[in-house]
Amino acid sequence: MMHNHRAHLDGHLCKYIDNYGSLGDVFPKHKWLFMRRRDVINQAISWHVAASSQRWHVSSDDDDFKYQDIPYDYFSILSKVMILCANSVNWETYFALMKIAPHTIVYEDFIVDVEATVSGIIEFLEVDTSVSGGVFQRDGGLSRLYTKAKATYDSLKARFMDDFMRIGHPDDNVRLGPSFEKWNKFFFESQWRM
Repeated sequence: MMHNHRAHLDGHLCKYIDNYGSLGDVFPKHKWLFMRRRDVINQAISWHVAASSQRWHVSSDDDDFKYQDIPYDYFSILSKVMILCANSVNWETYFALMKIAPHTIVYEDFIVDVEATVSGIIEFLEVDTSVSGGVFQRDGGLSRLYTKAKATYDSLKARFMDDFMRIGHPDDNVRLGPSFEKWNKFFFESQWRM
């Protein structure tokens, strides 16, 4: 869950549970798994592609699936980078304030070695695996969107990185267009108040 989902849940639980302080009041022995991305820009581009296409997953057997015409939008991707960074800082702050030591999972490591990551989670949760003989299904019938549309992702990232690394260049107004002026007014002239 995103940090705002946790706060939303806390807000609802405090309405129904007397003296509610945290999830520990409801789940006294709960443990936290914290998944983060090393490459937040890739995560923001994935979010941008999914939101633009309204496709958040694709089945593994959909070989014809391709992203067509995903618009490049520098400020959409930058906004998502900012939200994701704020989300991570919020979680880290929450864990520090609540004195929680979560088990951290790095997404990029997870997709490379799912079995090792799951083994680490099982160990952290202290799950007795001797009673289960379950079969681990790696993909659950879904493919990563990136795998299905690598060229689109790579193109969006290359263009974003070029724009991102040139912020402050004298051609910002021309290169980024009218959205650049709106962005600056919103953030630097406090126009979110309007």
